[in-house]
Amino acid sequence: MEKYIGKSIVLGLGFGEITKIKPLDLKNQHIILSDQQVIDELAKANNIYKYSVKDLENEIVENKAILNEETLAIINGHIILIEDEEITDRINEIIQELKVDFVAACLKTQAEFIEIFDAMEDPYIKERIADIKDICHRFIKLYQNVDSKELSGIVLAIEITPSDILNFEANKVLGIISERNTSNCHAAILARTLDIPFVTAIDGIYAATDDADLALIDADMSSVIINPNKVVFETFKTKHQEYLTSKVELKKYIGKDAVFKDNKKFDVGVNIGNLADCSIALEVKANSVGLFRSEYLYMDLEDFPSVDYLYNKYLEMTKDIPGEITIRTLDVGGDKSINYFNIAKEANPYLGYRAIRYCLDHPEVLITQFKAILKLSASKEVKIMIPMITKLDEVLDAKKILKQSMLELEKEKIDFDSKIKLGIMIETPASVLISDILAKHLDFFSIGTNDLLQYTMAADRNNQSVEANYNPYSQAFINMIDITIQSAKRHNIPVSVCGEIAANKDFLAILVGLGIEKISVTPSALLQVKKVLANTTFEECKKLVDKVKKLESEKDIEAYVLSGKY
Repeated sequence: MEKYIGKSIVLGLGFGEITKIKPLDLKNQHIILSDQQVIDELAKANNIYKYSVKDLENEIVENKAILNEETLAIINGHIILIEDEEITDRINEIIQELKVDFVAACLKTQAEFIEIFDAMEDPYIKERIADIKDICHRFIKLYQNVDSKELSGIVLAIEITPSDILNFEANKVLGIISERNTSNCHAAILARTLDIPFVTAIDGIYAATDDADLALIDADMSSVIINPNKVVFETFKTKHQEYLTSKVELKKYIGKDAVFKDNKKFDVGVNIGNLADCSIALEVKANSVGLFRSEYLYMDLEDFPSVDYLYNKYLEMTKDIPGEITIRTLDVGGDKSINYFNIAKEANPYLGYRAIRYCLDHPEVLITQFKAILKLSASKEVKIMIPMITKLDEVLDAKKILKQSMLELEKEKIDFDSKIKLGIMIETPASVLISDILAKHLDFFSIGTNDLLQYTMAADRNNQSVEANYNPYSQAFINMIDITIQSAKRHNIPVSVCGEIAANKDFLAILVGLGIEKISVTPSALLQVKKVLANTTFEECKKLVDKVKKLESEKDIEAYVLSGKY
């Protein structure tokens, strides 16, 4: 029996026999190719590039049920990088110039790009390192005709990639162990989507284990036990059963209001973007949608949708949710690529031509969205939310287009709510710093904490090198939220949080204490959030924030919050 302590990426417990993902053969053979072999190698390479794009496009179709905003962006990002041809052209150049095989050219290209990107300060560029590695891994796997064995039980890898996880069969993989991954890497995002316990940062575990060894994962304690003795195994099975029971016990919160221990009610909605989200939302009886991601409705099409198409999709996906529906207008561009939008490739798409920036330049696209949402407002309580706002002019221009959309519907004699509420996502420091101005012209704010934290701390959450900087327990980030809330209060408009951090049981208390009265989380997190609130008092949250505001160090803030002593 061996016990290892690592770092937890996805919490939970799981046990089963190990299935190892065999590392690729990356040894440099130092073979100089003949001229004809170079030609043959280039032909193989170009076929691999074409197949890789088709394979990625198929993964979008095959995994549609689990795709959320982030997972879709990962796959699309890989397609963009391959089609951009900068990587593939460099691989081909190396094959021709050095007369080496495809694997050697891939590895040299990967090393060159990593060296260049790692030296740059731009966090988005640094994030591309993980993408480069995964793309080269995919290329080499195809070149070497590596058979994908069926993965089940506890999957073990030196470093697990997004493409590995996308090949998992539903409910067959019960846990993941790796030697190298980060909590915000793309593989981690996918594992969270699938809710698979995941422990990483365990050096040497791959070589020390064999296929079919029994592994116990307790990601709650960041521990892994290999080949436990009978006593340890029986103890773990008891704990695992308690874990499963606790998940079952969450069902008692289905259909119940979110209520604090001191009986104060709290508003919790869900985030949806696809039919899988809707299915889970209905299972847990969500009563409102705090974030409906519109861009998913555009993904399966070959041309821009009509008003009726969008309206029917909005209606289909929300008809069984009784309460308020907040629909975010199209957040496309950057790393969320849709071919028929014809958005040029950008070096830094997170800061590029996306969301409202694109829509204001193409008002016909925004009018179609507005008219579809307005039609829905005739039968449901609907709000409109605009993403990526950085200045007042964007809000004013959007309001003019909304007014134009209303006039067109009036001419068509189509009913709608003429007093529909319009709000924005607060996800940039710019929108926070002018929130007092923006609030005068809007009906609500919703804080998108994923991007707001990333932009505030200048730290890409997918970048391993700056992972420690992507820390919400920062006075800078907490102050950003506080400023937004105070601006909203001065102008009597509500403010909610729809980012991933709303489901963090520890940070949730800070949000409540700061004055947030509504959050929106992934449907799978809804019941757990209700349970956390039921075991917390509103007064405890206020006392926590009073203390946090007096602390200056991130480490001190995080330690105090996690201690639970408030």
